[in-house]
Amino acid sequence: ITVDRLVLEKKKFTFKYHTHLHINSKGKTYYYVYDLAWMEFSNDEILIIRK
Repeated sequence: ITVDRLVLEKKKFTFKYHTHLHINSKGKTYYYVYDLAWMEFSNDEILIIRK
């Protein structure tokens, strides 16, 4: 799912806290909080996935 960054910030989501990270073959960084991950898709959108 793709979510606007402002929506997450309004819900007090803190981007600096994560349990681990993964860098894919294209150099994009996925930040994990246990089984959920997010990646900055663009400046205004965040891609959220569940592993």
